[in-house]
Amino acid sequence: MVTAVAKKGFFEPIEPNVSLLLSRWRDTHELDDCDVLQQIRLISQHRQVRLSLGTMPITEKIGGHMAEGQKWTIDRIGGTLGLVVAIVGAFIAIPFAALILLVLGLVAGWGYAADTRVRVIVSAVALPVMAGAFNAIPVAGSFLAAIVTNIGAVAVGAALCIILMNIYRRFVTT
Repeated sequence: MVTAVAKKGFFEPIEPNVSLLLSRWRDTHELDDCDVLQQIRLISQHRQVRLSLGTMPITEKIGGHMAEGQKWTIDRIGGTLGLVVAIVGAFIAIPFAALILLVLGLVAGWGYAADTRVRVIVSAVALPVMAGAFNAIPVAGSFLAAIVTNIGAVAVGAALCIILMNIYRRFVTT
């Protein structure tokens, strides 16, 4: 059941739990409906801002499309550089490429949100295993296998960072 509040030309649908909150606030704080709705809107905006900071999924990082207001951070730069080195490294010999990919993965792993961490760890295991399947493709197969293997190295670095952060949180912080 969705109700609506109209006041001063303002019309907004309200979910039932917000209706209950509206009535409780109106009774306890002696506010009119417009003031209560403004408070609820501010709380909702604050929650959305808190949730949006640093929680961009890896698919959006790879695509390079950032939501409005989000900035390039060290972990995003590390992940993007890791992908660039992974692709370029498939075609050109880069000295210490494995170390570079691992370090860039460690940097990228720092910024992953809690809901994406399991996917990163699974990707770190799956990508190197599946990379060999690309070798069956004529001409381009070896390059595709190298790209997937290199991206897997970045994912291994990110997974290592996530695991180390989990260990730190488990044993060092209370």
